[in-house]
Amino acid sequence: VFSADASFVLTASADGVARLWSVADGTCEWRIVAHDDAYMRSAQFSPCGRWIATSSADMTATVWRIEDRCLERVFTGHTGWLNTAVFSPEASELLLTASADSTARLWRVNTGECISVFAGHTYYVRAAIFSPDGAHVLTSSSDWTAKMWSVESGVCERTFSGHSYWVNFAAFSGDGRLVITASRDHTIRLWRVDSEECEAGIGGVWNEDASRGHHIDFVTTAQFLPLPKTAAGVGLVPAEPPANDVSGGCDVGVADCGLACKDDALSDPEKSL
Repeated sequence: VFSADASFVLTASADGVARLWSVADGTCEWRIVAHDDAYMRSAQFSPCGRWIATSSADMTATVWRIEDRCLERVFTGHTGWLNTAVFSPEASELLLTASADSTARLWRVNTGECISVFAGHTYYVRAAIFSPDGAHVLTSSSDWTAKMWSVESGVCERTFSGHSYWVNFAAFSGDGRLVITASRDHTIRLWRVDSEECEAGIGGVWNEDASRGHHIDFVTTAQFLPLPKTAAGVGLVPAEPPANDVSGGCDVGVADCGLACKDDALSDPEKSL
């Protein structure tokens, strides 16, 4: 990931180390040894630019101060791998972690206190993110669902159900009205937050025919692009779906919603998860 001013790049590795690289000359300026050779699952900058967070297979997250390059805090309490650790876009002192113990947790960076445990999934939580306004949390799980939670109350307010296998990742649109999910069933789905309804589907479930223009293996991530809004707002008109599709063809909603996705047809280092 890039720093806010795009002068640095932050990487995380299965060797348990994160590295901070200079964009100007490509040199590694900081080697962050955070997890004693345990598989480091993610590394992220805080929006305020003060901290870096890492998550690891050792069941912990860490936060480091960028100014003096020292450890701020270690977060313990999960009982499974930590897949992601991200800061709130509205309050950098809040950290959100997602774990293979089927929960996500919300922490205060300054004190290390666990504020909320988002428990409700029945299998690994593969990722957790904040909504653009920081008021909600979105989790994606190997139980084939994504869930939306209130940061204030910790209550699950929405469950997005319909995929035929793990939901690897889920993301909000910029205005928070839509959710996109990427699944191991080879498809992407677009959901209305206010109704939990699946607005459109992209790809064919378990499709293995590359000539159809769809993914032929599990979809790892899907994101919204920050495209300009039209006067008419968001509007999807799904095409007639091909056989075995969830809802629509490959280009459903792309022009209107700015969908971007990535698949990985190679070996999955997380197959054991």
